[in-house]
Amino acid sequence: MIERVVVEQYQNFEKLKYYYQLTYGKALLTREHCHEFYEVILLLKDNALHSFDGAEQQLMENDFIFISPDNRHCFLAQNKESNVFALSVERERFESFINAYQFTPVYGKIYHANSDRLVKKVYQIFENSDSAVYLANALLSDLFSYAVRDSVLNPNEGIPIAILDAIKLMRKPENLTLGVNRLSELSGYSRSQLNRLISKHYDKTPHEFLLDLQMSIARELIEHTNLSFEEIAAQVGFASTSRFYAVVKSYFGCTPGTLRRETKLF
Repeated sequence: MIERVVVEQYQNFEKLKYYYQLTYGKALLTREHCHEFYEVILLLKDNALHSFDGAEQQLMENDFIFISPDNRHCFLAQNKESNVFALSVERERFESFINAYQFTPVYGKIYHANSDRLVKKVYQIFENSDSAVYLANALLSDLFSYAVRDSVLNPNEGIPIAILDAIKLMRKPENLTLGVNRLSELSGYSRSQLNRLISKHYDKTPHEFLLDLQMSIARELIEHTNLSFEEIAAQVGFASTSRFYAVVKSYFGCTPGTLRRETKLF
């Protein structure tokens, strides 16, 4: 059994932009506080009671939250078997991820990751200090990807379940290729009803929403698989690889190759 102690590793913010901590059974800090930097809390095992801007949160295994410099937080309680990882990120580094992903996470929202890869990266950070920054970058990239996907698939409460079910089915390439008409057909709503509901719950048109869905899936496949770009284009519903390249460049401001190379640099 792993001894329940606080394990801590420090990286100089001025040079390496990260500070990270891992605990077993003991709260990281039980006094409400805020930071000058951003922070990500990832629960690796069991559960913990957390406070975010005065509101209690029950964090379960694989849950994670983003915390901005404006937020106050602390841990209220942890079970003796719980294991919490905290990644503090220098402002400039974190905001570079916001720019790269064109996505600002909802601070304090509980996101969920279901990947053994994340857990392995956490432990590798402590095992290999030479690769710690590379691994911290890769881990933060993974967490952004999960948050983007969660935001696309899980909008504000109140959207009809038929649309949520249709959105899940739209992840299949044969459906994405058919666009809004297919989303309308799968949901059972007319185009006009679909326009109204997507606008209400996502503040987008159906076309904009489906583009976000395509690009969130594409980025995840580009950065975290070895699939060819031709295969990825097909999986996200593009019949033409050249069209896929053009849309990715327009959406992210760079080519699929650049996205993949930047991830490798992590």
